[in-house]
Amino acid sequence: LPQAAAAADGQLGGAEGWRSELAVAVAFLAGALAALLLLFFAAHELQGMVQSGPYEHLRGDIWNCVDFVSIIAQGLTLFLLVVDYRRAGGGVSVHGDFQASSTCASIALPPAWFSLLYFMLGFEGSGMLARMVIEITRGVRDFVIILAVVVIGFALSFYVLFQAGSMQHDPMTVGDVDVEDEVFGYRNPLAALVSGFALMLGDFDRDEFSASANESLMNGESENPEPEA
Repeated sequence: LPQAAAAADGQLGGAEGWRSELAVAVAFLAGALAALLLLFFAAHELQGMVQSGPYEHLRGDIWNCVDFVSIIAQGLTLFLLVVDYRRAGGGVSVHGDFQASSTCASIALPPAWFSLLYFMLGFEGSGMLARMVIEITRGVRDFVIILAVVVIGFALSFYVLFQAGSMQHDPMTVGDVDVEDEVFGYRNPLAALVSGFALMLGDFDRDEFSASANESLMNGESENPEPEA
């Protein structure tokens, strides 16, 4: 889309401009085809909800839930893609002008690809693997709830400690140079959830604990240890 916008604004010429103009046509054709397919599947899901009710339709089959989430997310992605494209001017970039649609697309892609498992059920080899993945997902459902409770509790605890602390720590590998580094990942509660989950997997540096409000509470050591006799 950045190349398409540049070609539409007349910024590119020669062979590069011709290729960009072709990219414009291909992008819009692909978007129109995606919109038509999306309307078809949306009409199918809507028909099922009308016949059996929204709750029973979504509760009756896990694939209905996956398709529902995927359709909503993909539709919103297409809408935001058009909005971002119309707002973008000359010299656009994905980082600067397509953040809303890119964020929504990142949410739409996992359920969209996960729905391919439904079509894999029709084959003998892949169908067995797909059913195994589904059963494993159902089996770990209760464990995921418990894990989420533990992660949220500790992550918010770390968030409070770092927010009340300095958020600055002294790295141990800088030699004779005095350097202070910032602790990333605890600027807001949502970021703290991701950092807290990574911390539970072992991705942490104990030196960063000195940037919290109470270092001994995080690492279990006294801030002023008594000297040995």
